[in-house]
Amino acid sequence: VRRRFAPQRRDHPQRPAPHG
Repeated sequence: VRRRFAPQRRDHPQRPAPHG
């Protein structure tokens, strides 16, 4: 199970980074 938040990895446009 990978981390739900990936700030360095933005593969999911629907899921914006926590620090955008």
